[in-house]
Amino acid sequence: MEAVLREAGDCGKFQVCHVIFTQLPRFVTVWAVFLMMFGSYDPGWKCVKYKQISKIGQDVNDDATHKTNMQRSIEGVTSSFATPQDLVTFPDVTKTGSGNDFDNYVPYLNPNGSIKENRGYFNTSASVVNTTKNEYNGKCNIYDSCDEIEFNTESETVLSRYQLVCDRAWIVKCILIVQGVGYFIGALIGGQMGEKFGRKIGLYTSTLVVCVSSGLAIFSPNWIVYAVCIFFLGLGANGVISLSAVFSVEFLNSKWRGYFGSLPTWNVSLLVFTLTTAAVKSWIYLHLITFIISLMAFLGFFVVVESPRWLLMNGRPKQAEDAIKKIAKINGKLPPNFDRLLQLQADQKDDQHEGKSYTYLDLFRTKEIRTPALKLSLLMGIFGVVYYAFGWGVKSLPGNFYVNAIISSVVEIANLFLVGPLCNGAGRKKAGFFMALVGAVSCFSIVVALFATEKGSTMQSTFIKIFAFEGKAASQATFIITSLFIVELLPTVVRNVGIGFCRCMAGLGTLLAPFLIPSHDVISFAVCFSLLCVCYVVQIGIFLSLPETNNLELKDGLFQTGANKEIVIEPPFDQNEEKEHEQNDIFDHV
Repeated sequence: MEAVLREAGDCGKFQVCHVIFTQLPRFVTVWAVFLMMFGSYDPGWKCVKYKQISKIGQDVNDDATHKTNMQRSIEGVTSSFATPQDLVTFPDVTKTGSGNDFDNYVPYLNPNGSIKENRGYFNTSASVVNTTKNEYNGKCNIYDSCDEIEFNTESETVLSRYQLVCDRAWIVKCILIVQGVGYFIGALIGGQMGEKFGRKIGLYTSTLVVCVSSGLAIFSPNWIVYAVCIFFLGLGANGVISLSAVFSVEFLNSKWRGYFGSLPTWNVSLLVFTLTTAAVKSWIYLHLITFIISLMAFLGFFVVVESPRWLLMNGRPKQAEDAIKKIAKINGKLPPNFDRLLQLQADQKDDQHEGKSYTYLDLFRTKEIRTPALKLSLLMGIFGVVYYAFGWGVKSLPGNFYVNAIISSVVEIANLFLVGPLCNGAGRKKAGFFMALVGAVSCFSIVVALFATEKGSTMQSTFIKIFAFEGKAASQATFIITSLFIVELLPTVVRNVGIGFCRCMAGLGTLLAPFLIPSHDVISFAVCFSLLCVCYVVQIGIFLSLPETNNLELKDGLFQTGANKEIVIEPPFDQNEEKEHEQNDIFDHV
């Protein structure tokens, strides 16, 4: 098949157009994946109305100390009682009502309801309002005492829409985990769809799922409905990722697989997403844009051609012939020698059974398939943990959230320009080793910076951000290289279920990623990045254990002989001879 596709055009207009149309669904999946990066962002809030508490049925000590504290409360001076963390404080209290100034005031209370003596007083006869302006710095120690909170309207996030702070903060991680479950199931379904119904139908069905679920998410009345929509977003997104990785490169030879496989589609999309997020600052608009782009991506269904490799290996030689003729026509070539397809079909008769559908069990039928499949799935699982811990954890880095997200995306794009030349020059194996090593060094450097620099200093913040950006970029590079290994080590008949299985492991990794998002204390940062460093070290060992696949042909069948041999460029056929052959070709029905 490699030789036939080469005769139809190695990398012509068709391949360029095909990669564009099959990468557009991948472009939109970034938005589906990282919507919760912005959705979980806390823009800040303040309490605008405190709860009214019934007057305590006891006499309040009328000594001078109490009166002084009461007067301070009335005047809005809170410094004398605002420091203890367990104290329920009510700054900027406004006294309303009639009667003695102190009649309607009772002592401040502890969170358990007991009286906090000598801590000031608050009004129980009227609403108590925080009148501090433009200070959205609410803390959880006053959350339970609030009847109404107000979020900073500068950014409208999922967190602010459903008020997921303090005792409701666990819901954010819950939504992320639900999304991870969607990734896992989406990879299973997407991989099997690609083998059963074809790459084309599987890819664009998954794209349609992303489109519909993103549109419906806008109208979610509560966080539970939104979590359901996020589940289907994850399901569709990982289906697209699983299928586009294979569908984009099955028309390319080894050299161009290295370059097109490392296209920064994901990273450019992430940069556009972060810039758009910084501009609109609204989760509703982000979902709307995701809906529109995914609808546009779905239109590619009416343009792209099904993979001739898949068609031939599923007993559809006539459709494979038509697909290759279309490729040759767009590339300005004469139709290739289809006798080669006949020979390939005969060689693969053990793999071709009418109506046979390969499943995940076929990945474990032989040691030659089982061993690389398990290694590659572990690589993908680690990628899921590392990349999404970095990606969703941008909010934990020091500095401006939007600026950090944009810089992180730019670093990823710059990093990926090294991957293509590195894969083709040094080989896939050394490229994977090098990028995993860069990731491990970056994570270790963050841990060192935490203890070697002054806490909260500019130097510490700068070091942490630089190495975090590079650590995330290295993880994306390992994903690209692992995807190339999957395409080149697994045969066509199980290639899509193979990448589906590996993406399932990545989905499991995303379930663990929320637990490795560091909080703002040093110990949390140190533990999280130490574990991420260990993940990279494991990847280094796996990459070194894989065989080199650079300049090797793709294997099509489970029992194909001479597969994965080095590509030898054959001299082209004489054009007149090809034309004469075409007129007598047994496939020609024209």
